[in-house]
Order: sequence, then C-alpha cells, then structure tokens
Amino acid sequence: MHDRGTPAPQPTARASSPLGEPMDPRAVLHLPVVAASPVDDFDPTQPAFLPWIVIVATRVRPLTRSVLARGDPVEHWRFDPPTCGGDPRFRSGVVHGEAAWSTFAQGERPGGLRALRRAGCAPPACGHALLTGRTSRRRRARLHSLLDGCGRPTRVSEPEGVRLLAIGDVHLGTRPGSLPVNLADFGLEVSDLTPEAALSGAVERAIQERVHAVLFAGDVVDSTNARFEALRPLEQAVADLRAEGIRVLAVVGNHDVQALPRLAKKIEGLELIGAGGHWESRVVEVAGRPAVEVVGWSFPQAAVGTSPVDALNREPLAREHAGIPRLGLLHGDLDASAGPYAPFSRAELGAADVDAWLLGHIHKPSLGGGARTGSGQLYGYLGSLVGLNPTETGPHGPWLIRVDAAGNVVPEQLTIAPLRWEHIDLAVGKSESPEDLGDRLLEEAKRVARELNEQGHSPRALGLRVCVVGSTERFDALRKYIEDADWQNHVGQELETVVFIDKVTHALALALDLEQLAQGDDPPALMARKLMVLTRGGAERDALLAEAREQLRSVADESCWRRLERLRDAEDPLSDERLGAALLQSGTSALKALLDQRPAADVPLEAAP
Repeated sequence: MHDRGTPAPQPTARASSPLGEPMDPRAVLHLPVVAASPVDDFDPTQPAFLPWIVIVATRVRPLTRSVLARGDPVEHWRFDPPTCGGDPRFRSGVVHGEAAWSTFAQGERPGGLRALRRAGCAPPACGHALLTGRTSRRRRARLHSLLDGCGRPTRVSEPEGVRLLAIGDVHLGTRPGSLPVNLADFGLEVSDLTPEAALSGAVERAIQERVHAVLFAGDVVDSTNARFEALRPLEQAVADLRAEGIRVLAVVGNHDVQALPRLAKKIEGLELIGAGGHWESRVVEVAGRPAVEVVGWSFPQAAVGTSPVDALNREPLAREHAGIPRLGLLHGDLDASAGPYAPFSRAELGAADVDAWLLGHIHKPSLGGGARTGSGQLYGYLGSLVGLNPTETGPHGPWLIRVDAAGNVVPEQLTIAPLRWEHIDLAVGKSESPEDLGDRLLEEAKRVARELNEQGHSPRALGLRVCVVGSTERFDALRKYIEDADWQNHVGQELETVVFIDKVTHALALALDLEQLAQGDDPPALMARKLMVLTRGGAERDALLAEAREQLRSVADESCWRRLERLRDAEDPLSDERLGAALLQSGTSALKALLDQRPAADVPLEAAP
C-alpha cells in the first residue's frame, strides 16, 4: 500500500511464515499499519472479534509513515490486488508484524486505527496477509479476520450473547493506606496503586475484551469533595470507552450520592440508572439488536433504611424487550436486618423478575462463589476494584460478564488490581531465635509472591500481614522482636511484584504442658485453665468471651473511639475473633510473668513431638 503518485517500493528478501512456508514479499511490502500479534494459537475456525480492522505488516516506508501522521482519509490509499494463491483463509500468509507503529496502535496520535474505525472497515487491501485489531501497552490484540479472495477484509459476525465488564466499588479520590514510604526505590509510585490506576487498567481490559458495556455498581467516587480529584480520571475512562463504542452505565452508592450525579452532568456518556431512588432500565444492544436489559436503583440520599428490592417487587418494571436476559445492578447491604445502607434480603432478590444480580457496597468479592437465590438467580458482590487497605485481602478487579441469549450468566473475575493484600500465618519452632524469624519472614513474603505468580496473579505490589504462631521457649524475645521491629521497611521484589510487610502480630504460645500446669490451684493453674478454654472452643469459651465483652463494652463505647468507627477498615474490637485473640495474647503474657517467679525446675515443659 502506498500513496498516490508514489513509485511502488522495490521487493525485499523473501520471508517465511511461522508455519515455515515461503511468503511473497509483495504480500507485506505495501502494508503501512503495523500491529504485532501472537499467532502461535491461531485457529482460523475460531477467530476473535474486534470492532475495527488493521493490517499486519513487517515494514513501514518513511513516506507512508509521514502521510499517515497527517491523518489522511483512507480513500487516499491504493492497494495492490491479493496474491494469496487461492486459499480463501490465507493460512500460509500468517505473519508476525514488527511493532514499529505501536504509537498509532495505542491510539495516541490522529489517523491510523481511529480513522479505520470511523470508516467502519478497512479499505481494499493486499492479500496474503492477516488482519488483526488494536494493540495495547500491556498485551497485543488477538487475530480476528482474514482478507478474502477479492482483496477486501471479511467482517465476521459477532457471536450470540453479550459481554459486559462489571466494576464494584472504585472510590476515586482516595488512596490505599498502609503503603511503605520507599516504594520509589523499586520504581513504583503510590499513584500506580490507586483506584485511578485500577480504573485505567479496567478500561484497557474492557477494550481488549471487546465488551459492549461497562457497569458500575456504585461508590465510583469516595465522597462529595473527592469529585474534583475524580473528574479527570473518570472523564478519561468514559471517553476512552465511548471511543470504542462501549456504553457506560452506573448506579449511585451511599458514598457518591452527591458526587456521581454532579459528575454525570459534566461527563458525556456517563449514564446513571435509577436516579432519585426510582428503578429504571437500560437496554444494551449488540449489532443493532437488543441483547440484555440492565435494571438499576440509585441512592437518593446518603442513608436509606428501607429495601429498594422490596419496592421493585411491589411495583415491578415491565420488560422492555421480551426474550432478552435481565440483570440487576444494585448498591446496598445484603441480608442486613436494618441499617442506613439500603438493606435487602436474598429472598427479595429471588422474588424479583431479574436473571442475575450484580451488587456493590461490600468490598469483599463474592460473585464467583456461585451463590443463587431460592429461585435460581445468580447473585454476589463485585467487591472493590482494588484493595484500599490491608483488610481487603485476596483477589480484586473487574468482572467479565458473559450473557448468552438463553439468559445464562457466566462471571469471570479479572484479577488485575495493581495492589493486593494477604494475611498469612507463620509457624515458629520451639527454639527459633528472633534473628531466624526475620530472615524467614522475608523468605515467606517472596514465596507468597511466587505462588501468586504461578497462579496467574502478578500485582504490582503485594502487602502482607503476618501472624506468628506456634509454641516457643523464647516467648519474651520473640514477642519483643515482633513488637519493636520497623516492619514497613521490609520491602523487596520478587519477579514483577514489589513485596512489603505491612504488619506482624503474634499468637505465640508457651512451650508448656498446660494440662499438667492446670491441675494445681495457684494463679498459674487458674490462668492455664482459662487458656485451655480459649483454645478448645465450645460453650465455655463462648461464656468467657461474653463475660469479657460485657466488662469491656463501656470502654469500647467511649466517645473518643467513635471517629475510628467511621474509618473504612474499622473492625469491631469486641468480635469473637478479635476478643479471643486479645485474651489469648494477654493471658499468655500473664502466665509467663507468673511462671517467671517460679524455679525453672517447677515449670512443666511441653513434651517433644
């Protein structure tokens, strides 16, 4: 392909396809747009589908490069006739393109891909070449179409069904907490791990997966004031999606009840569903035909104490198109008996005329668990787009939702969050020293990163909270080491992931024979019996926790702690788990202090295994 009036370039040396067959150099010589693509797994009977067409090439002429840079219309180009030799699929013409024009493939300059996309299809092209789609900064686009015998690109029909990208709580305008201060030493900035960065990655993946719409399940923005910081990244995200023909639908959550409606007035293409607390629906089309209906409800004010799903069941929305699947998009508190966050029940979800529910509000994702209502509808929380603090452990990211014409909904979590948090237990030996423990902690952190990488998860950063467990003869030394060490300076790198330790706690036990010690009637024996109750569980443990909770309630309810309760990662200090751990730790320390007053020979040691 070359400019009108420009002499055709001279042939180059013959090339070979990945299949080992010789290629006519004319097949690739005149193709100016370059987009490198993987071909090892290419199957011409199962092509992928992309919204526009670009031609693979191996060479770009300087004159061609300069003309394309001016953004000339596609009709200015002349193409040579196909030279494929009769194979309508041109399998022998599969080639790797050199990514010399990756700038245009990323859409960062005018002309190139965007001009072809606006034209609806590529112009007539030279044969013996494979067509491909958009490339991205992280992953090359997949192959999707071949030149036909007449030298024009063949558009393959879309498969049945619809693809959506569902995104849970984003909280633009905030940053993850508990990050180490020396990330820059490893080539990483805090901005690389924020909700803004996670949203950018989700948009890139939405385009790569060729979804038909992106759905936000509320709390897109962290607060009313955060809307100023959220405007630019959200506006850019919507613009990038709209440029690819992808619709953007959202419901309002309790955090962004003021911010998101205001931003929607400024951002063209951001469609809110259910504004003002009234259920509404939107229909997503595929190839000009209705494919899926999305019904949604938005918070009208920050606190809503009644069930929005009950309101939908009392006044159902008529389906706009019979025979297409219907998804529910909702932000609220599932199975909460009361509260200010739009409480609703699983039974109410099952009674609604909806095929599946995509939920926001709870930051722990659960959609992949396969939970269904009594009526068979799939439901679950999408979770936060990226873990905002160390309590939000495990995989996070958007969800690819595939819906076929029969209404079958298949969710797949794309675990692409740039930051991941994990909690792990690390067992110590009886005689392990603090120095040994420090080395083992770093090795354990790297092991977790390697294990995640083997599972296909490579976050840019991995934060760990470690609980040291086990019976030890060096209780005081280990406890002091754990409590005094500056763990946030323990940062390293494993493969592509920066690994850091956020916090280390312990649930160490004394290497003692508690049963023998508990047989006496002195204070150490009484404490040993209490510790045995806490470790064994059952009704006695429940009664002990209830007694402790009653005594500590007045302290926990003091006004000085109320501001902490409003923090996103606030936990109930009097929950069974937290209270039980605190009692074990304090009881073990007390027992150690009591035993220190005895002669060593009188302390019953734990038997060797």
